Amino acid sequence: MSTIKRFEDINAWQKSRELCKEINKITSFKDFTKDFELKN
Repeated sequence: MSTIKRFEDINAWQKSRELCKEINKITSFKDFTKDFELKN
């Protein structure tokens, strides 16, 4: 078992960053840019 020295080492944190990047890509399209409630 490895020791976690930084929160960036946590696998769940890494996966959540990937998910956030994908969500940002999807919501950057024109249909989402003016729908502030959905984007938030």
